[in-house]
Amino acid sequence: MSKESSHKQILKATGIIGGSQVISVLIGIVRTKIVAVLLGPAGVGIIGVYQSMLDIVRTVSSLGIQYSAIRDVAEAYGTGDDERIGRTFAVLHRWVLITGFLGMGATLALAVPLSRQAFGDDKHVTGMAILSVTLLLSSISGGQNAVMNGFRQIGSMSKASIFGVLTGFCISVPLYFLYGTDGIVPAMVLNAVGALVVSWWFSHKIKIRKVVISWKETFSEGYGMIRLGLFGVFSGFITTAIMYYVRVFIIQKSGMEAAGQFQSAWSISSVYLGMVLNAMWADFFPRLSEVNKDNEVVNRLLNEQTEVVLLMASPLIIGMITYMPVLIALFYTHKFTSSIQILQWQLMGDFLRILIWPISFVILAKAKGVLYVISESLWYILYYALLYFSWDHIGLQSLGMSFFLAYVMLISIMLVIAHSVSGYRWSRRNLIYVLSYFSLVVLAFLNARYVPQLMSYGTGAVLVMLSAVLSYYGLKQVIDIKALFRKFIR
Repeated sequence: MSKESSHKQILKATGIIGGSQVISVLIGIVRTKIVAVLLGPAGVGIIGVYQSMLDIVRTVSSLGIQYSAIRDVAEAYGTGDDERIGRTFAVLHRWVLITGFLGMGATLALAVPLSRQAFGDDKHVTGMAILSVTLLLSSISGGQNAVMNGFRQIGSMSKASIFGVLTGFCISVPLYFLYGTDGIVPAMVLNAVGALVVSWWFSHKIKIRKVVISWKETFSEGYGMIRLGLFGVFSGFITTAIMYYVRVFIIQKSGMEAAGQFQSAWSISSVYLGMVLNAMWADFFPRLSEVNKDNEVVNRLLNEQTEVVLLMASPLIIGMITYMPVLIALFYTHKFTSSIQILQWQLMGDFLRILIWPISFVILAKAKGVLYVISESLWYILYYALLYFSWDHIGLQSLGMSFFLAYVMLISIMLVIAHSVSGYRWSRRNLIYVLSYFSLVVLAFLNARYVPQLMSYGTGAVLVMLSAVLSYYGLKQVIDIKALFRKFIR
């Protein structure tokens, strides 16, 4: 693949995945509003509790294979060997059934204690038991999505995502309208059925040779997939536990209002970064997995991904730092103004975060499970430690400041890890981009914090324009933007 084609592929993946995510989010917002009206806070609470219980069981029972399988499928696909692709698919198919039945069985067995723990009574035992089947259905659909991901069927994945959300909307709203809270369990089951049908519809078009394998081969050949998946599960538990203690710490120090400010800042930060991360999962990770043993190609892909992410995300980060008061007013209320300064610190950290993410995918593509757990957990440990020791001195601001400082510490560590794993270092062009954009990000931060608000909007607009011009000329060096634009408007 030529350099221009590679950059074009990254831009295409980001655009398609980002566009589908925007549509899905908008549908989700409408659905949430309607459900809130039809069911009220109590009904929404029941859905949330059911979903939380199922997510806990799913996290353990899935063994993380929906994510680790992407690597195996992509690596097999990269060889072009139909026999190997067929064997990998057969192993994955067996394991999604095993983990699906494991999750369903665990939920059935734990229906009584889960209901008592979550709801304080036995009234929802039947509901939990019925919902156990969703773990089997979601495991199978997760496997089908992993196949699409491994084959880099980005268009199919995006369509499946949109149609999945639409199907859920069309199923849930009528049931809630007709049956109220009694429609919650049937809606959740039918949503899982709908997701399975949608993922099957888009994945069954992929032609894979049918290969028969024994149960012994299922376990021996699936060992690597399960091993890497378990590292992912373990990493997820560590990060979830630390973030739980962060929230408890905030509540103990300053109460629920401070926790709400933290949650609002975290949510806004996650929404726009989700587009970048999902695009990497859909395109960058499978491409890395295909060539994970060729360090020269890995490092070239890593530099290209870093370059495109910098060019696309930096103007957005600078704009969000500048106009954060407007965004908070749009998404929340005046009661959340304290989260503005937290977010401005977080956005500086997010700039470093987008430089770290591609490196994390290299570690995962090379199946360095222990290193992946360490690298994924390290930031959360640093964040909690900085927060713990700084809160008494600077209060709520430590939430944002600790976020940024933890990434300052982590990025140097991750660059060392990347060099040890694949010999990676930033290209000269990327180093220039990092220094240039980070300077603009810092200027935007200082402008937003210390210049009167109306004036800061004007000077901030200049910084956004400078970063946008830099991005335009940067992209122009690697792709034909005019040709791409003409193709898009057609």
